[in-house]
Amino acid sequence: MKNVILHSILFSIAALVRVQDAAGQETTTGNSMLWSIVNPIAPTDTSYLFGTIHQISQKDFEITGKIEKAIEKSEVLITEMDLTDPGMFSQMMPLMMMADGMTLDKIMSPEDYDALSAFMKEKTGQTLAMYNDKKPFMAAMVVMNYFIEGTPASYDMTLTQMAQKQGLNIKGLETIAEQMEVLDSTPYDEQAAQLIEMIRNEAETRASFAAIVKAYKAENLDELNDLLDENLETMGEKSAMLDDRNVKWIPKLDEWIKANRCFIAVGAGHLPGALGLITLLRNEGYEVSPVFE
Repeated sequence: MKNVILHSILFSIAALVRVQDAAGQETTTGNSMLWSIVNPIAPTDTSYLFGTIHQISQKDFEITGKIEKAIEKSEVLITEMDLTDPGMFSQMMPLMMMADGMTLDKIMSPEDYDALSAFMKEKTGQTLAMYNDKKPFMAAMVVMNYFIEGTPASYDMTLTQMAQKQGLNIKGLETIAEQMEVLDSTPYDEQAAQLIEMIRNEAETRASFAAIVKAYKAENLDELNDLLDENLETMGEKSAMLDDRNVKWIPKLDEWIKANRCFIAVGAGHLPGALGLITLLRNEGYEVSPVFE
């Protein structure tokens, strides 16, 4: 199922791609969601890179021992956005709205709008009218809660709470405006079409989500790579949602890692790839290795 909006919700606008080196050979990365980052100049100052999944059922959620130990050794938590920013929600509200008076009932056929409305009311208890003037991915997030099955859990929020309890400094790689800009690179009508695809192919959506969660829990990057690659159709989508952001993050990460022991938590799709964070950090001279339980 080709669905950019699904992969955006699950892995924060990122997808796994097979890693190719300059000679065209696949790069071995290993299977783990947690990676150590060692600066050869100061090898005792180890930082960590952790790949998250942003929407998952509480029954599938787990903070493993290796994650707890890595957090305990760290001084700074770095996430895609600083969830402790008191101004984040006020900044987010206007960015949720569609521009130029556009609404869902204007960009969707009456049949699709009615189908989505009925689905949301039956499956989630929410009315589509609440989201009519908002960007389609907002309704998609509500729909995804149905496929999650059970109380949703958040690695980002849990790690932030752990960091606050431990007294870590917290930094964000992007602002909410920057993340919304990436989502806006997919036109409204395409977002809406992908949302309709999710509900009209309910069994396929549920199976895709279950397979992704299974691979994530197994920390199987190879399998996750294959599953998420199905959600990208063009190199332009990959660049906007993954590569370009990774390249922008590296100068910040390089500065912060050299100054502190950092725990970096970003969508799992940001880890591998020719322009993934593992490779880019290695290019900066860091030794990046998988951490096993």
